[in-house]
Amino acid sequence: MSATDNPLGLTILEGCSQRGWTQAELSKRAGIHSSVMNRIVKGHNNPRTDTLLKIVNAFASVQVDGEFFSGRKPDKELWAARLVLAGDA
Repeated sequence: MSATDNPLGLTILEGCSQRGWTQAELSKRAGIHSSVMNRIVKGHNNPRTDTLLKIVNAFASVQVDGEFFSGRKPDKELWAARLVLAGDA
C-alpha cells in the first residue's frame, strides 16, 4: 500500500505539506522514529493511540493559516478526530 491508498497517510502528508514539513520533520517534532512514521504513512502499520497523540500534538503545536479556524492554533481534538476518521476510512 502506498500513501495515496491510505487515508491516514494522506491526512498526515497534507498536514506536513501545510506546514512545509517533511515526514522526517514531523517524526522529529512528534518524537517518533522516521521508519515508524514511514510505515504509518504507507499504511503498513496501524499506529497505537499514544503514537497518534504524538502526531496530533506535533500538528496542533503550529498554527497554519486557513486550517480549521484561521488565526487560531488548531485544536488537538480536531486533529485527533481527523486522524482517527482517516484511519477508519
